Amino acid sequence: MLEKVLSLQKQIVNFFEDRNISCKLSEQDFCRNSAFLCDVMSKQNQLSVSLHGGTKSIHDMWQKIQALRKKPTLLKSVFSRPHISAKHFPQLAKVAGRSCNVKEYTLVLDSLIAESNDRFKEFEKHNLNLQLAYQPHLVDVNQVPDRFQMELIELSEDSILKSLFNAKKDQIELSKNAVKYPRLRQHARQMLSCFSTTYCCESAFSYMTQIKNRLRSQITDVHLEDQLILKSTMLEPQFASLAYDKQPHCSHEMQVVCMRSLSMCCVLLF
Repeated sequence: MLEKVLSLQKQIVNFFEDRNISCKLSEQDFCRNSAFLCDVMSKQNQLSVSLHGGTKSIHDMWQKIQALRKKPTLLKSVFSRPHISAKHFPQLAKVAGRSCNVKEYTLVLDSLIAESNDRFKEFEKHNLNLQLAYQPHLVDVNQVPDRFQMELIELSEDSILKSLFNAKKDQIELSKNAVKYPRLRQHARQMLSCFSTTYCCESAFSYMTQIKNRLRSQITDVHLEDQLILKSTMLEPQFASLAYDKQPHCSHEMQVVCMRSLSMCCVLLF
């Protein structure tokens, strides 16, 4: 939305001027601040879009959040350069040119860094658990609980399993192959079973409102639960195998024809 407003700046200003109404977009400072806000929010929006969906693991989510936390620090260092980088601040570079007073923007980035550190500080305690589940070959043995240390030492010399971790194979398949490491395997299962978002819960409520609408208000809870399972599951039923041994239901007209044919056969026989 911010990008659209900035791209239509002249048209919006002309629209207001034709009606003798002052427009903030005609002010250089307001446009420059809007451009800076647009560049920063676009990076936040990229994170929001990347976190959508119900199939992402908590490790994927945490990696993306950690990357976002590092971006304001990089953007702050960009302002120390003599010219504004069009790669990092495309909208600001268009509006302000190659240079502008960036002191106030540096303060905004400092506030953003402090807010991110405060908001995600609770996740820091889970860094070791996540790494132990998804990258155990990179964990320092001295930092983990005693029950994992012996298995980590053995894993450090397991070149085949280490190559699978480095290749970033499917984590579920990796846990199946880690039979020789039961404690690490159990820890990985616990982390894999965690829901990374509330997507499943929110989608279930949405599906329920679609199923139990005003035309089906008398549906029972049992049937509603069955239909919710069918709607929310990711498994595809094997209709061909399910219907293979089932007798198809004939129409009423076909049943009448069959009965008449059977009667004629009985008459001919007797």
